[in-house]
Amino acid sequence: MCKTPCENGTYGSDCNNTCGHCTDKESCFHTNGTCLVGCDPGYVGELCKTVCSQGTFGKECNSTCGNCLGECDHISGTCSNGCTPGYIGPLCRTLCSSGKYGENCNNTCGFCSDQNDCSHVNGTCFSGCDLGYVGALCKTACNNGTYGKECNNTCGYCLDQDECHHINGACVKGCGPGYLGDLCKTACYSGTYGIECNSTCGYCLDGASCSHIDGTCLNGCDPGFIGAMCRKRALEVLSFKATSLVVREGTPFEMRLSFRNMTECEFQWFHGDYEVTNTSTRYAMAMSKTDNGTSILTLHIGKSLKRDESKV
Repeated sequence: MCKTPCENGTYGSDCNNTCGHCTDKESCFHTNGTCLVGCDPGYVGELCKTVCSQGTFGKECNSTCGNCLGECDHISGTCSNGCTPGYIGPLCRTLCSSGKYGENCNNTCGFCSDQNDCSHVNGTCFSGCDLGYVGALCKTACNNGTYGKECNNTCGYCLDQDECHHINGACVKGCGPGYLGDLCKTACYSGTYGIECNSTCGYCLDGASCSHIDGTCLNGCDPGFIGAMCRKRALEVLSFKATSLVVREGTPFEMRLSFRNMTECEFQWFHGDYEVTNTSTRYAMAMSKTDNGTSILTLHIGKSLKRDESKV
């Protein structure tokens, strides 16, 4: 008699059609399958058989998917394949916490100027790097003898040419010869040189300062000194002996001078304005050398005259 309506979620001719995803599993209209109270989350259309389009989900497909890798579930919005870098949570809508970034927020920000202020997606430091670091991620320490902001400063004269601290430029092992200070950029003060400037210059010409690095006298030595550092005496007197400290008329006299000379030299003896030479029969002057490099100069007066009298 066709008087019994379709039931148990069916509709249409001979009740051969199944109802769609009607809200709260309510049955659809038995004639045309319309969901009278709307669709379950994830479906749209009068029959509630159309899945939400890509990128949407939920009730009436009014919600937008989060930052999923691929599509989200059309019903719950869950990202089944995980989140794009910088996001976490089942819906991939939660940003990485401060100081974290990347896939699953597993990466830590580098040395950014504003501490943890990096991009939650790729880790880029928005305001640049802290002292001692460079690169988009600010994870590369200064090298090749540089330090400080953007590695724009050059290390000082560190010991053994060692690199300085990449942040503040301090020479960890101390300074090379000729420099002092934490940064080893201050040359030794005048008159000093070497490690920690602990050495004193030699007898440089006219009191000029020596090289602050190795102590070399750049303009030469004061009279009487030789060598690159002007520390060796050209003539080093070792001893002086005389038969008497007073020369008197009619008495013999002899004095002997022992010295070490670093250069070839000639000696002249004077008594007042009178030059003593071997041409006189009264004077005998001789010089000899020993095996150890010592020279001995001897002056002998056989018989002193009035003009020879003096104190030695």
